[in-house]
Amino acid sequence: MPYQDRLKELIGHRKAWATLSWRQSSLRIPGDIEEPNLYGFVAGVFAKLLEHYMFVTLHLPTMHESNNRWMKRRLSFPAKEFVMDPTQDLVIFLEEDTRPWSYNGQRSVCLHVQTLSTGDPHPLARNAILTFDIPPHPDESGRNDIWFSSIKLAVDIILMQYSVSNEGEEGMHFQFWNWKTGHGWLISGYIEFTQCSFISPRAVVFASAGETSPSLNVCTFEYDPETTETTTTHKANLHLPEAVSDSCFDVTAIQTPAILDLAYVPPSKIIAPPLESHINIVSLELTVDDDEHELCLFVPNSILLNYASNPPVGEVPWKDWGQGSTRLVEMNRIYMK
Repeated sequence: MPYQDRLKELIGHRKAWATLSWRQSSLRIPGDIEEPNLYGFVAGVFAKLLEHYMFVTLHLPTMHESNNRWMKRRLSFPAKEFVMDPTQDLVIFLEEDTRPWSYNGQRSVCLHVQTLSTGDPHPLARNAILTFDIPPHPDESGRNDIWFSSIKLAVDIILMQYSVSNEGEEGMHFQFWNWKTGHGWLISGYIEFTQCSFISPRAVVFASAGETSPSLNVCTFEYDPETTETTTTHKANLHLPEAVSDSCFDVTAIQTPAILDLAYVPPSKIIAPPLESHINIVSLELTVDDDEHELCLFVPNSILLNYASNPPVGEVPWKDWGQGSTRLVEMNRIYMK
């Protein structure tokens, strides 16, 4: 494109942003809005899972590409949820376990590693299907089917957070994999750990309940592909505001932007901000005299990355890290993937 045309287009973009006079385009997404579904939007690709078996992807139009490319394919297994990275042509499905629950049987959980474009096994994955087992309950008094699950992706690492029905004080489980090598490791049995999300491909933040207030725990891990050994380091325990008497705080979710493998993206095509510019959303529930209030804490990722890149500091009070650097707002309940 000639330079004068590029300049004209740039001036037009700036004027559109200044006056909010954007070009409008309407797209119809296949599937009824009332159907049970999961969806995701990453790097210009919208994907939707319909009734566990039908997977729809739609490449949204850009300033230079007005054609809408969408694909609909039927899966060979029932999917419970998915996570994707279009920059790696990658989608990972958690297979729905449709077997009847039991008190004493072992269960296997499967994740399918496929290409987003064709649904074939991903060529960079050593194993097309990643599995792990959920053992029977020790005293056969609790079911071992998955009660809650959530999967997240950061370049080459998958995180599956799950809890098992009626497992009492065993707490939340956090299963990690390197999807390329197939190596996995499990963090479980921590009653205080309730949520987890990535802040970089080699750092995560855990939410913990605490005695007087919840906190955010910044941890890093080092993965050696030769030995498949993983070393985890706890860097900081960032305390949230303390609740007043006769009330309590709980962290209900941690939402972080998609962490993509930008090594596969041409420098001229910017599709994601740098990690330091990400904003993380911590959903909180405040209970006061049986009344529940939903709050959101907006945390700049640069704060968490700073603790992740420096030596461990232990306990950090709210006033030292978040009081002047984050924003806490009350809002109605929102549902986010």
